[in-house]
Amino acid sequence: MGQKNKAVVGQSLLFSAVAIVLGFVAWLLSDNLLFLLVPVILAIVLVAGAMAYVLLRPIWAARQEAKADPEVHKEDFLKVLPSVFRPSLVLRSLNTSNYLHITIDRPVFTIGRLDCDYRFVEDNEVSSLHCSITYDAQKDKYYLVDMGSVNGTYLNEKRLKANHAAEMVIGDVVGIARYRFKVHSAYM
Repeated sequence: MGQKNKAVVGQSLLFSAVAIVLGFVAWLLSDNLLFLLVPVILAIVLVAGAMAYVLLRPIWAARQEAKADPEVHKEDFLKVLPSVFRPSLVLRSLNTSNYLHITIDRPVFTIGRLDCDYRFVEDNEVSSLHCSITYDAQKDKYYLVDMGSVNGTYLNEKRLKANHAAEMVIGDVVGIARYRFKVHSAYM
């Protein structure tokens, strides 16, 4: 945490403590509970505001710099962005009677039968660790990787080589064993 962030949080906590102490003293002197509740609510608002400032400040700073010269600062903005927000994709089934919907919401997302982010629990055609989808924040691209599956991982009907990364974009068709999915943006 930077010095400015520490100062903001420290000031917020100090003001909160002072407000609570003053409210407690006012409550003792007047026997009115309202004198205690108002400073407590104020303290909660101050701490929440300080935490929001600390969390959102890197994004705001990167956006301000990017406004000055968008091309020069684009890479810096993309470095800050994934730490707070990760773009996501959705895989929607094409060839199954049951509607399958897989949301890719992590930088490294695994698909398989066991201990994966998305599990095909009762389908032996899908390998234990079938494939992974990886987001590269530097390039702002997604990659599909076959993890040595028996029945294959496909991108636009072409079988991927084991442990080989292939770039994946919106509109592509992903095959996982006998399943076919179309790649969509999660924000559409």
